[in-house]
Amino acid sequence: MKDLYRKLSVPSTSSDAQIRAALTDKRSKLSAEDANDIECVLLDNLRRKKYDHVHRTVQCIVDLRSQVRIKETSGQERANVQGFISATQRQGTTRHKEEGLGSVGCLVIAVIGACLWLGSSIVIEWFDRSLVIEKQKKPEVPNIRIAPDDTPFRNSPSPTHAFPPKPEIELGRLALPETGVIQQYENRESAAPLEIRTRVGSGNYYIKISRIIGSRLVLSKTAFIRDGETLNTTMPVGDFEIRYAVGKNWYGTERFFGKSTSYAKADDVFSFRETLQGYSGFTVELYRQVNGNLETEPLSADEF
Repeated sequence: MKDLYRKLSVPSTSSDAQIRAALTDKRSKLSAEDANDIECVLLDNLRRKKYDHVHRTVQCIVDLRSQVRIKETSGQERANVQGFISATQRQGTTRHKEEGLGSVGCLVIAVIGACLWLGSSIVIEWFDRSLVIEKQKKPEVPNIRIAPDDTPFRNSPSPTHAFPPKPEIELGRLALPETGVIQQYENRESAAPLEIRTRVGSGNYYIKISRIIGSRLVLSKTAFIRDGETLNTTMPVGDFEIRYAVGKNWYGTERFFGKSTSYAKADDVFSFRETLQGYSGFTVELYRQVNGNLETEPLSADEF
């Protein structure tokens, strides 16, 4: 630890103005390191308070060592107290007053001085290291970001209220097929018109149209209708049943619309016939409406 006051030739009670004036006057005679230490320590109120506390302790120890004639034993100890001199040296004399000190008194003082010197080495080292850390410490930057409207605001803690959980995302989502027939299973002439309408917001539909043969159902064709669109197709003559799956996201003909799929069937039998005027057909509207004449029945996935 250096005696910065001695390097400036000013007392430790000097004011900031006196230290600044002395530094300006002696800067050319000081090393760059000493000048920087004086400026960083003695001209900073908080650091100077810490330094003065350690400075007084070290100066007392140096004076005590001089009185009891404790010699420096290593270069490290000398380096720790650069520039500190005892009171007798400051008075220009090396004479020590030993009157009144018996051998026991000198021994006690020597032991106390050694303990204080050991403690001061720890204090000095702590101060030097803390000074280096403070020199390297970066100034704190307030946590500020810019809002979308260029209005600066400080980040605030997250609100304590709970947000609704995010919906579960199913893997394997596919692009929606175009509205139209997906698969034709019967190789028969199809001429009877069938129109199936949906309303915007009602969902996407996967349609299964099956021929009724006695108590059995034989799949005739499948189709897809996008939300709000209309399917126009033709059917062969015969009796048919219409079942459908409805949902939003498409996962293919095995999973349909995933976990959110709803299944149903129309209770009516759709009989397509050939008449003298041509072929009879149907228009089906797959959405709820007042005075509707088509009843539907919900199904399970296995029944579909």
